[in-house]
Amino acid sequence: MKAIVYCRVSTTGQAENGTSLESQRNACLKLASEKGYEIPQDHIFLEDWTGADLERPKLERARELVRSGLAQAFVCYAVDRLARDPIHVGIVAEECAKRQVELFFVLEPLDNSPEGALIRYVKGYAAQIERER
Repeated sequence: MKAIVYCRVSTTGQAENGTSLESQRNACLKLASEKGYEIPQDHIFLEDWTGADLERPKLERARELVRSGLAQAFVCYAVDRLARDPIHVGIVAEECAKRQVELFFVLEPLDNSPEGALIRYVKGYAAQIERER
């Protein structure tokens, strides 16, 4: 079983502190490994891009792996590292659900229940408000 690892920063501060791409990557790799997933090098995506955009080069490639059925899990450090818009988080979550790809967040162990979807939405909305400040 293969996993996708997606990590994102958008500011120099994030890149230099505890949410650097490297620290996110290491945490995501650890979680995926603990859950029994293999992580091929071409399934690891590190992106320096705003979370306000859904159409990001590396996120698009990760989503294509999901749509192609080439992964069974999608691992991201936190909801706000996936997207800063709750609709975008929902789109990726729905794409994963349609292909039976498990979606994991290192900092937020949410399941795919309706309650988990609601919490993902609220966290995405909070990330959007934070970005707009």
